[in-house]
Amino acid sequence: PRGVLLLIYTCFFLSGAAGLVYEILWMRVLGLVFGNTVFAVTTVLVAFMAGLALGAFVFGRTIDRVGRPLRIYALLEVGIGISCLLVPFLLAEAQTLYLILYRLLGFSFSALTMAQFALVFLVLLIPTTLMGASLPVIATFFVNRMEDLGRKVGDLYALNTFGAVAGSAAAGFFLAPSIGVRTTTVLAAGVNLGIGALALIADRWTRQPRHAALAPQPTWQLPTVPVQSDEAGRYVTWLILGGIGLSGVASMVYEVTWTRALSLVIGSSTYAFSAMFPTFLVGLALGSFLFARIWGRRPVDAAVFGWLELGVGISALALVPMFERMPDLVLSLLKRFSPSASGALLTQFSISFLLMIVPTTLMGATFPCAVQLCARALP
Repeated sequence: PRGVLLLIYTCFFLSGAAGLVYEILWMRVLGLVFGNTVFAVTTVLVAFMAGLALGAFVFGRTIDRVGRPLRIYALLEVGIGISCLLVPFLLAEAQTLYLILYRLLGFSFSALTMAQFALVFLVLLIPTTLMGASLPVIATFFVNRMEDLGRKVGDLYALNTFGAVAGSAAAGFFLAPSIGVRTTTVLAAGVNLGIGALALIADRWTRQPRHAALAPQPTWQLPTVPVQSDEAGRYVTWLILGGIGLSGVASMVYEVTWTRALSLVIGSSTYAFSAMFPTFLVGLALGSFLFARIWGRRPVDAAVFGWLELGVGISALALVPMFERMPDLVLSLLKRFSPSASGALLTQFSISFLLMIVPTTLMGATFPCAVQLCARALP
């Protein structure tokens, strides 16, 4: 029913928002733990991306066999809410543990940092894995024809990412400064629990054990692409998988380095991340949405993916000299217009947006493009 679809779309948007609220909050907390916000940003990004990948991989291989994707999605959201409520307590215990290890073993600074990273990584891996499972599970509910795969996945990815934009901006600039980290965490967890309840209601309304008809192989079982008679096509598929993996590595490098570059202008790496990340996410969402609209139902070949990645590389290289001039540009604008504190922050965000929107939009288009290309290997 149309009402159920609208309800699930709304839930998926709010889920993306809650996920990025947690990410911003964790960076704030871990900046105090590590004493260095760059280490905090890097740790959260690594744990976040590892969990998203692990969740997508594990649940992508099993959701078609289990069925009832809305019920599974509801349980995932409840699990996210509960585990994220426990994260602050687990981080406190982890901090106590690595201080004990430091006293007993006499760790050097490097060894202590690695112990901190390992313990924090394990704490954050549980909720982020549950978050990573949500996209393949929801995609199983929505995608019922193979030719719709690129468009539906692109739409869902864009919707979830636009929610992440709202969540990162709200947490970084409004919620955490005004009501505090603890209250914001409880609020975000309440959103996840509410999403779980709504998804259970939607599951009862539909009463469909499964919505997808992509048998015999799961849509999201990309790492185990079956062997085709066309050897060239099989190698191209693996090439695309390798390419999107390397693209993910490059994207994380961009996030960390762009955050450091913006911190020279904005000051705090946490605020730099809060200014950079919404721009990054808007680009990802916009690119995914545009790809779904333009190529979602049209056959694409590997050349499209190649041109997108080439565009990402060229546009990212073009940013290097611009970042060097950015402090002078921001300073001259602030001197000329003398804005308020909020106006100054808006100026910094606007410049960041204009600088990064092109490469991030191209990045956003690569994911649904890779999904559509790899889907051709499925029988």
